[in-house]
Amino acid sequence: MDTKGTLGQAVSNFESKFKKFLAAGEKEIKPPLSKSSGDYISIPDKENKFRQSVIDEYKKFLTPYQVFGKNSAIADQLEKDKDNLVSLYNFYLSLHEINNQYSEKGIYIKNPVIESPLLKRERYTNGGQFIYLQCWFIYEHKNHIFIPQLEQNEKTGKWSISFTDENLLHITGNDMEIRYIIQECFYPDTEE
Repeated sequence: MDTKGTLGQAVSNFESKFKKFLAAGEKEIKPPLSKSSGDYISIPDKENKFRQSVIDEYKKFLTPYQVFGKNSAIADQLEKDKDNLVSLYNFYLSLHEINNQYSEKGIYIKNPVIESPLLKRERYTNGGQFIYLQCWFIYEHKNHIFIPQLEQNEKTGKWSISFTDENLLHITGNDMEIRYIIQECFYPDTEE
């Protein structure tokens, strides 16, 4: 086996490739994207926009008549939704008390399905807005024992509202971030 031939060929191949590289010259190096070019939004800008959108959205739930006006149908609906959630909570508390009262006798309600107009509202079921109503309930309806939680049955796709202990509450990352922003901006003295 002739190693000189293969080594010579390798050196020759390298020389020809190196000559082509030198002949190509330096290509123009593009500068990195800049803020003024409009080619991108920086991460802090995205975070600030998200934060501001959370603040603006929560203001709609907190003070709908200030945001939308006194004769606004949207404000009326948001107030009805808040009232409906409080009514649901009171209804659930009544069921819970009945369960506690009769559980010693082996009589209890198991997995109650509670219907509500809130479950028919797209803004809550698929629109991701329930977290704002939930936060309003947590921070404004102070004497709560349980927290409302919107859930979708994986098999049927049907939505339901349950009430759970805050320590057992399942909140997704995005909703947790929204809740954190709301607490920080509107209720800074509230402990989590």
